[in-house]
Amino acid sequence: MAFDLNTIYTLLALALRGLSYVGRVRAGYETTFTCTSNCIPGCTYTWLLKGRTFNGSELTWTPDGLDRIVELQCTAVNTESGSSKGITTILEVKSSVSVRPSPQLPLPVLNQSFSLDCDGSFPGLPVIWYKDGQVVAPDARINLLEHNTSLHFNYLLPSDGGFYQCEVTMANMAESKVISLGYLLNCEYKM
Repeated sequence: MAFDLNTIYTLLALALRGLSYVGRVRAGYETTFTCTSNCIPGCTYTWLLKGRTFNGSELTWTPDGLDRIVELQCTAVNTESGSSKGITTILEVKSSVSVRPSPQLPLPVLNQSFSLDCDGSFPGLPVIWYKDGQVVAPDARINLLEHNTSLHFNYLLPSDGGFYQCEVTMANMAESKVISLGYLLNCEYKM
């Protein structure tokens, strides 16, 4: 996936012609952005993404799914005059990975079994489960099933309530990890 952000400069008058693109990128998939300009004699480019600065006319980024909306900014600086102009785009990060209750046990009922499934994970690739940002450790009551794609509670306790997410390795790149959309488990349901 590639997007062009255009910045045009002239020597006498500083003019900006650009595309403020509002678009979608996919979590776990590499996206390349290009910032171009017409500078005389030339320009240097700086990107700002999630508080980090990168140099060069191209930026390649693989979203991890933690952020749903991201601001991306490119600034071009004329090497002779020092004049600068920037362009900003808002990116929507789409994730195909989510946590859902197992269809067989759709409602969390205290003292009953319950399962969460990591939808969008890839068979045989690592899955890590989180509750409120902390790794979930299996025990005598909590099991990881089907290559860790399912988190199963033999019975629910009030302390099991919290925000659950799974982290998956993408099939396209072993280095690429995606954090799922989450599921808020509320153990208030009673039979």
